[in-house]
Amino acid sequence: VEVRFPAGVRAMSFEQKPGWMTEPVRDSSGKIVGVKWTGKLPPHQFAEFGIIAVNPATPGELKWTATQTYADRTTVDWSGDKGSKTPAARVTIRAAASGD
Repeated sequence: VEVRFPAGVRAMSFEQKPGWMTEPVRDSSGKIVGVKWTGKLPPHQFAEFGIIAVNPATPGELKWTATQTYADRTTVDWSGDKGSKTPAARVTIRAAASGD
């Protein structure tokens, strides 16, 4: 599973799963722009992977894309629009209310 971070998100730490390899994905400047977890899951099971990150200061919608690769090397790109068969995860960052 490879996850790409939205622009403005600063990743700090990645959850380590027993039996899985964790590899930060970097751009040409060395900035972490994603993470790749490599391991095996039996059919019909799932795993959750945690990321500690700092959100951007500007409110807006963040789109998290991922590519899931299976043992037979087929892939599913989770980058689609809302309502599609393979939607990207989205998070909305809102401005803090005055006085917060």
